[in-house]
Amino acid sequence: MAIGQQCTSVPNIRDLSEALPTIKAGRVLRCSNPALASAADMRLLLEEFGIRELVDLRSTEELSEDKNSSLFESARLTRFSRSWWSGQTFSQDLTVSTSVVSTGNNGSSSSSSSSRGSSISGTSSSGSSSSGGSSTNGSSSNTSSSSSTSYTLGQSVSLVRTQVSLLERSRFYLALAYKLPVTRTVPALLLSGISRAWSRGILIKDVNDGGLRLLYEILLDSAMPEIAQVLELVLLALEGGRPIMFFCKAGKDRTGLVAALILTCCNASEEEIVTDYARSNAFKMVALAGIEKRPELAGLDKSRFEGSPPEAMEGALAYAKLRYGSLGQYMQKAGFTAEKQKRLDLLAGRHGHGAASPNASTSKGVGDSSVSGSSSKALGEEEQSVLDETTRILSTRVCGSPAVDGGSSFTGLCPPVFKSPAVDGYAHVLPKCLEQSPTAQWWSAYYKGGGKQQDLVVHIEKRSDYDGLAVFWGIKNTKNSSAECGAQCLAHQPGIIKGPYENLPCNAFAFCPEDVCFEPDAHTHTKGDCWLKFTEGPVMPEVNMRGDLPDSFRSRHAKAPKTVQWESGVLLPPGVPLRNGTWGPRWLW
Repeated sequence: MAIGQQCTSVPNIRDLSEALPTIKAGRVLRCSNPALASAADMRLLLEEFGIRELVDLRSTEELSEDKNSSLFESARLTRFSRSWWSGQTFSQDLTVSTSVVSTGNNGSSSSSSSSRGSSISGTSSSGSSSSGGSSTNGSSSNTSSSSSTSYTLGQSVSLVRTQVSLLERSRFYLALAYKLPVTRTVPALLLSGISRAWSRGILIKDVNDGGLRLLYEILLDSAMPEIAQVLELVLLALEGGRPIMFFCKAGKDRTGLVAALILTCCNASEEEIVTDYARSNAFKMVALAGIEKRPELAGLDKSRFEGSPPEAMEGALAYAKLRYGSLGQYMQKAGFTAEKQKRLDLLAGRHGHGAASPNASTSKGVGDSSVSGSSSKALGEEEQSVLDETTRILSTRVCGSPAVDGGSSFTGLCPPVFKSPAVDGYAHVLPKCLEQSPTAQWWSAYYKGGGKQQDLVVHIEKRSDYDGLAVFWGIKNTKNSSAECGAQCLAHQPGIIKGPYENLPCNAFAFCPEDVCFEPDAHTHTKGDCWLKFTEGPVMPEVNMRGDLPDSFRSRHAKAPKTVQWESGVLLPPGVPLRNGTWGPRWLW
């Protein structure tokens, strides 16, 4: 029986295996907003389907609409946001505390506070996590989170919801302005000072005429970093053997594009992609990330944005071919490489296996070699939960990055600087902040617990330059290879070299394998230079340069080569994968 027939309180839900039989059932699911899933359907999703990862494609404005969602209240929330000054994405854990609710057979509820916010012992049938009281009976429907039954999970479950917004108001209008001819945008801008109604009247006609076709073009063009992050999350879940479910508000537009990209990785035909998309046509809803409610779109023809007619996806595929060559080439341009696409296909398929080896990230093309590792083993629920938490900690940045904001617990220690260690010679980075960052604290706890630096896994990526703070100066620190450089990083201990960062471990490095390696700084970097670094969030390193350098970069730097010369790497615990990373600030110098 299809999941849509079983999970009745989550509209527009289906398994991607229904679109492509070569995908194994239960690995990747798509749906509309599941906030109001009933207790019965939560049990179905979490226990029977084993969902552990939720990817929320909605905007922050849309998230505010969720009320009394047992599913979301039970999950740890992480957000990927984009920095406007650098264009990079960064992750931020938004979970402060949640209630862990245990619902017994008698319907009574008890709760305890959890700082992790990801341990579910059960869910009250009222659909909210409360500190006391009893469950109430009610009917299950699309518009209510109540259910006539409650359930209790046999063991703790790690549930993570990651928000990666594909459509935001500001990005939408910037992309729209880029799409329209100046003969439309200039008059609209000039008229905005006289009459906003007249100004809106000019643009709304183009929005209505473009309909879903224009919306999908804007999503493809303006949300490249976010789309790459979503695909990384899907790949990471598959590698860990964890079923994943992604969704937006209606489950047809943003969700439909992501599904098309995943299906493309799995070698689906255009006909199969369009057929899967068109299954949402009966689900009539306008879902433009809340933009449709704004006064500037008061004249929006909602009929042009409801449903999912086949020609809308056909138009998106045609546009991807015209501008990028294909959806596969689009993903490569976004940073999701051909190697990762092949690995996603392998792991999503009926014969794919996730989490078989702690070195999976090196074998999927993120890193080119591994200096050390450990034997593979299957992970139990508790071990997987620890691994997930470790991955989260080592993906987090709080110092010298946009992740430091008004809500950060590091605000007093680390003032918001919206910069990176590479800017202004590290002048904006406070050593004390770095020492108390989640990454440094993890390393400290690792040492105290008897962990050895030598037991970590070295991931190396050729033709790349990772950012970080130098804990051991690289000039005249000569090595024969990036593997030797990684081995020195493994052997490095805090306190070896005196200086402002002496208390920090080495968890990243950069090696120069050629006679001269270009870097947009004041130094001359020559063959053998081995820089030992500390970086926050080594799971997602800041990448200063990678692969072939575009003309836009080389036009700013006359000495820049066609292809990056550096080889870089990070140290990670066994089983923690290296992700695609984010662009560092030097990329924009």
